[in-house]
Parts: sequence; C-alpha cells; structure tokens
Amino acid sequence: MQNSITVIGRLGADPVVGETESGSKYARFSIAVNRDYKDGEGNQITDWFQVTAWNRLAEVIGDWAKKGRQVCVSGPLYLTQVKSDKFKDQEGNYANLTYAQISADRVYFLDSASTAARQEVPLIEPNQKPSMTTVDAKDAGSKNKAKNAVANKGNENSLPFAD
Repeated sequence: MQNSITVIGRLGADPVVGETESGSKYARFSIAVNRDYKDGEGNQITDWFQVTAWNRLAEVIGDWAKKGRQVCVSGPLYLTQVKSDKFKDQEGNYANLTYAQISADRVYFLDSASTAARQEVPLIEPNQKPSMTTVDAKDAGSKNKAKNAVANKGNENSLPFAD
C-alpha cells in the first residue's frame, strides 16, 4: 500500500519559508479546495490542506508560489491532532482538532504568475494544450534547473522546470 494524495486548489496565503535548526529548508502553505456541491443554505464548501515542502522544492515554492496561485500538490497525507486554544467541546474542555497535512513530493503550477496576480483562471482554447509548470522534489536539486530558476525568476514565459 502507498500513502499518496493529489490535491488541486489555490494557495490561501503566501508560503512561509524557513530553516530548521539542523539546516533543512522548508516551505509551509495552505491550499483551499472547493467541493463540487454546496451546503443546504447554498454556501460553497471549502476544504483546507496544510502542505510542507522540503529542501530545494521549498526554495522553489518560496520563489514562485504566491497567494491565489492554482497548484496541484502530490505527496503522502498525514493527519495531525492538536489541542485547540479557541474551540471547546460540550463539556467545556478545549477540543482536539485534526489537520490534514501533505508532505509535498511534487508541485505543479497550473496557472501563470501574472494570471494568479489577477486571480483569474486562464482560458484554454479547444485545440490549445494547457501549459503547466512542474516542480518535482527529486529533480528540484538539479544544478541546471536551479540556475534556470534563478535566471528566469520574474519571467512568467520561462518558468523553471517547464515541460
């Protein structure tokens, strides 16, 4: 058996990039995923996933991922329980909250940086191939790709790791 999930959604905020005490780089961000149906009152239901990327993938996420960008994230799913400091259960005790967290192995940018800034989804003509930028944790450390990421930063037409 394999623990793997793929989620497509939009970043709820800019990623938080940092480094552990041992020197490993990380990027943390959340993805909002709208369900295909609404609740009884007609409100859109949105699920939130917390995502962590590590090392070179974290650097790339820090450079390219911004609030509103549409991404596809793949990796193992972990459920984490924490004690709430805001929500109480029926007995008045602080409730345990369960968070779905993804440890990103791959991240696909499904829109361009300029489209995300306008928070619009690009229109794809029937005979046009959709463009997609891929970041793979296994390939993200490649020297040539790393050089391209630095050289092309800010140029949405030549994003790093494009197929």
